[in-house]
Amino acid sequence: MKKFPFFVFTIFWLGFLVAVSFFTTPIKFQVNSIDLFEGVALGKLTFNYFNKLELFFLIPLLIDFIINPSKPVHRAALLLLFGMLACQAVYLLPAMSAITDVVIETRTPSNSSLHMIYVIFEVLKLICLVLISRYQIKAWKSEYKLNTYCNSKSSVV
Repeated sequence: MKKFPFFVFTIFWLGFLVAVSFFTTPIKFQVNSIDLFEGVALGKLTFNYFNKLELFFLIPLLIDFIINPSKPVHRAALLLLFGMLACQAVYLLPAMSAITDVVIETRTPSNSSLHMIYVIFEVLKLICLVLISRYQIKAWKSEYKLNTYCNSKSSVV
């Protein structure tokens, strides 16, 4: 029986992460018609929704983790990813939302270090997703090769 290609979910998540965190977010601050405070409000909305999407993408990775054997590096990357998502959902995003509300209301930029922690988490999530997808693709390819080899042997006999 062939393994389910769980790496598809990981690759989609990786694409969303790059698009949202490393592409569109920096670009919105270069648009002349969007001031800093509108950009902050837009970022708040974007990252709150994106976190929910990431939690959806985490489900197939956890299923893969449970039903398929994995190497320690894969397990460590997945656990780190899970921990960062939990921290973002439970602590970072609510705290940053509260700060953002004050920034928007007072029109005064904040000196909070939470944003830098969030950026570091995004970079670490990128690394984890690359490692996990690489492992998943290798495991799936080796399973596919094994099945192809076994099927070719059984058709000869």
